[in-house]
Amino acid sequence: LHRLDVPVSGLCLVAKTRSAAVELGRQFAAREVAKVYHALLVGRPPVDQACGGRLEIRAPLQGQPAASTLEVLSVTPHAQWGHLSWVRMSPLTGRTHQLRLHAAGLGCPIVGDDLYWGHAAAARRSRGGAEALPPVRASGGLFLQSCGVAFAHPDPRRGLVQVMVGEAPKFGALRARARSGAQYHGL
Repeated sequence: LHRLDVPVSGLCLVAKTRSAAVELGRQFAAREVAKVYHALLVGRPPVDQACGGRLEIRAPLQGQPAASTLEVLSVTPHAQWGHLSWVRMSPLTGRTHQLRLHAAGLGCPIVGDDLYWGHAAAARRSRGGAEALPPVRASGGLFLQSCGVAFAHPDPRRGLVQVMVGEAPKFGALRARARSGAQYHGL
């Protein structure tokens, strides 16, 4: 029911019965399921701290409307990338590679996203004056993980179901390495 791109890790929703699958499928189609992802981005997204570090991205994909929210959780100086941003993202629509494309469109690709790194580099160039992207680092995989989902239980008597999972250890490890590198380089 809950499709993830091949390189994306994390929570995946599965129905136990056919009737549950039908109801959950209806909720996904009606965009009634809330999904939460964590990602590490190269650079600092252009968010207004007066808005709580949140940004709503509305950028069509493949000619279809697409919307996502992005919230900056923390930003760490990084010796090669300038900054490493830990973000929470939620797709409001369900387009293929939506979060990856929206991050790249900001000029802040997801760490390890070799598919849309060039798109992010072009977005930075089009803004003028933005620093160029360094080469993509594909080792370690894509730093995008499905961390949460909320939906109405298929049995209406059971109410709302919210499931959250912890981040993969590689997220914390990369943030820690960035902090150490920043201290070493005096950033």
